Amino acid sequence: MSVSHRQGSGAGSARTWVAALALGALAFGTVAVSAQNVPRMRKLTVASQSFSIDYPEKDWSLVPGGSTTLLAVAQRRFEAVLVVERTTLQVALSDDEIGEVFLAVEADHIRESVPSATDIKAEIQQLGDRRVAAFFYRRNGVLGPERVLQYSMPAGTALYRIVAVGKPESFDRHLPTMQAMAASLAPL
Repeated sequence: MSVSHRQGSGAGSARTWVAALALGALAFGTVAVSAQNVPRMRKLTVASQSFSIDYPEKDWSLVPGGSTTLLAVAQRRFEAVLVVERTTLQVALSDDEIGEVFLAVEADHIRESVPSATDIKAEIQQLGDRRVAAFFYRRNGVLGPERVLQYSMPAGTALYRIVAVGKPESFDRHLPTMQAMAASLAPL
């Protein structure tokens, strides 16, 4: 299935695209994060939301979040965006509990929240020092096809969903940077 859309020009259409990516992300093995192809990062500590994350010093901008979406980090040409969400779990989960049942529950959440999600591939990964559920899939965003990598990372009774979204033609180029940002996320 192919989706066509009209591309605008200028900053207005670029802002619309990043807003669409961020809104789309709200709808709900081992990862070796290599320094190669990853720009220099700076740390953002958000004490009021009890987390920190590293993001590129250049070419990426912070976009404030809301209640469950803590923030988005958008690439300057709006080819990719990383969204950090947090929700509360009824019980705390340890790394040992991140297994097949957790994968199935999170995959169901994606299917319910993102009806256009296709080709969902799920696996348990080690992201930095954390065991996480990782999901690669494709979806139809507001402005056309998108590729997505979602990490679901429990931390006690908090569940962080780190959603990396990009245009299909540029997703692979921005993936190392988005993985480095995801690996740096630390609850305080």
